[in-house]
Amino acid sequence: AYKSLPRMVKFLHDHGADPAVWNRPNKHGWTPLKIAQGYRPGNFKPAPETIAAILAAMGGK
Repeated sequence: AYKSLPRMVKFLHDHGADPAVWNRPNKHGWTPLKIAQGYRPGNFKPAPETIAAILAAMGGK
């Protein structure tokens, strides 16, 4: 999510990544979806393609 790589999200999903990984917070409490949405320190912008890929991997939530 940090690098805005929607193809990597799709790859992980297509190869059986546990869907719970998209809701698993890191040591700062940020989930991949929150990171892609831009909720992190600094001047980061949301990554719409990555957000869409994560939501699709989560089952369209």
